[in-house]
Amino acid sequence: MELDPAAVFEFRQAGRTQSEVTLTWASLPDETYRVRHTAFLENPTWTTASTQQAIGTLTHFADTDPVRANQSPSFYQVGGGP
Repeated sequence: MELDPAAVFEFRQAGRTQSEVTLTWASLPDETYRVRHTAFLENPTWTTASTQQAIGTLTHFADTDPVRANQSPSFYQVGGGP
């Protein structure tokens, strides 16, 4: 299934506790999404936190890595592709 270039990416929920960061977004079934993380937006170095295969129309990711989960500030981006 190809992504529609006119489609709008939509985050549905983002949350943070002391032990994890959670992200939920609208997805296309069977599409692969890459979750990336950086601690800085000025000259960012993005690292892949996870690659998620969508099963349905919502995809959920929980980052339990203690370094990333407790880092402040902390930024995530989600995009299609491997």
